[in-house]
Formats: sequence, C-alpha cells, structure tokens
Amino acid sequence: MAMTRRTTKRQATGNAAAVANRPTAGIRSTRRAGAATRGRALPAEQLVTGILDVKKALDEAVAQFSARVSGQLGEVLRALEGREPAAKGTIKALVERVRELKLKPEKGRLKDLMRLHDLAEDLVDMLPRR
Repeated sequence: MAMTRRTTKRQATGNAAAVANRPTAGIRSTRRAGAATRGRALPAEQLVTGILDVKKALDEAVAQFSARVSGQLGEVLRALEGREPAAKGTIKALVERVRELKLKPEKGRLKDLMRLHDLAEDLVDMLPRR
C-alpha cells in the first residue's frame, strides 16, 4: 500500500486533522452555536420558558380567584353585620347552604374550588338587595 501525502498528514496529526480536511467539517457545531447566538432557543429552553410562564399564570389566576371569592364572602359578612339584620328565613337559608358545603382542601381538587365559588355566589345572591 502506497502512502500518499494526505494519509501521511492524517497519521502525523491524528484524527483532528482528518476531520478538519472534510468539506463539511465543523458545520454542525457552527449551526448550533449560531442558533443560540441568534436568539433562537433550543426546544428544551423553550419548554422551560413555557413552563415558567404557565406557573406564573397559575399563581396569578389562583390569587385572583382567592381575592374574588374572599371578597364575596366578605360582602356577605358585612351584610349580616349591618344595621338592618337579614330576615330569619334568609339567615336560615344561608346557614343551610353553608352546612351543605363539603370540602377536602388537603387534596387540592378543582371541584373544591368550584364548590367554594358556587357557595360564595349563592350566598351573595341570597342576600336581600337594598
């Protein structure tokens, strides 16, 4: 087997020189580095960003829900503590509706949140309008 100048050079410099002599040498690594520097995120980075955005939206939604339901319950309390007390029939209906509520908050279920939402709306609707 005859040694050419090219094979001699490969043997002398190792695999790095052989890779560098190929016409497509370094294209992959250049593309990856270029994509990162041009602002295009890799799919994993996009996923992380997306999940962080969803977590932020969840926190905001839970805070808004809590504020709304707490406000409705506060409205009912203010009405009951007001100058003109509600009729006995109204109070009995409110008490009954509150007793019907069955929650398991330790489970963190959506249906418990819906029950709280429905209760708050029902209580506000049951109050006499002034």
